[in-house]
Amino acid sequence: MFPPPGTLLRALPLPPLTEAAEVALRRARTFLWSAQQPAWQTRLLLSGYTPEQHAHGAYLASHVSGERTFDEWRLMRSFGPPSDPEEMAEERAVLEAFEAHWLARAEALIPALVLDEEIRREVLEYLSIDPEPKSCASRRVPSFGRRLRRMTRIPAYAPVWEQLVKEGIEPSLEQVEAATLRIREYIETAPFEPEELTQMGEAREVAGQRLTAWLADRARDLAALSPQDREVLALGTLVPPPGFEPPATALFTFALHNKA
Repeated sequence: MFPPPGTLLRALPLPPLTEAAEVALRRARTFLWSAQQPAWQTRLLLSGYTPEQHAHGAYLASHVSGERTFDEWRLMRSFGPPSDPEEMAEERAVLEAFEAHWLARAEALIPALVLDEEIRREVLEYLSIDPEPKSCASRRVPSFGRRLRRMTRIPAYAPVWEQLVKEGIEPSLEQVEAATLRIREYIETAPFEPEELTQMGEAREVAGQRLTAWLADRARDLAALSPQDREVLALGTLVPPPGFEPPATALFTFALHNKA
């Protein structure tokens, strides 16, 4: 059954958090709540803590606590799925055909249009950058298309893009954008399956790792505080006990107040 609009992820039967993620969440809640109190806010600002840092920490904490909506989860998933849906094989074929043809054409043009050998190697490396998974053409191919378009920003690369335009790449890019949009729309509205709960749990753990890193950065930035102060802010050795669970919306006040 598809969860009703506005359903928070924590209302679903998610896998329990690992101990590391749970500890990070308890520390973050204590720190973020304390940072908003008048007694701490000015001191932290003077120590270099910023509203942007606070907002980022609160955002990560809301993911770990499951206080993001199912609608938001699906939207984010549509932009970063681990793989393309099997049901969208036709769209995937459009994307992979674009990649195969235009990558080969760009690589073939480079020797004639980029005369400097060092820059030629640089362009080939630029085109081969692929941070997206091979299993997901709907992430990988649009990223490749954006890299091609950005070649206009670098004078030494621009002749390659200009020749690709003459050969008709722009209509092909429009087909890529349309196919990618259809895949994303499918992911947003696909039937809810039990295995998606596991994926949500995995995403929470990734957010927990990022929250742990965020806390480590705050501990480093605020190292000049006394040991007692760091313990109060949950940046020391003591782990706050369970039970303090303010809603995520209550942890964004620092950033909102200081941006007003």
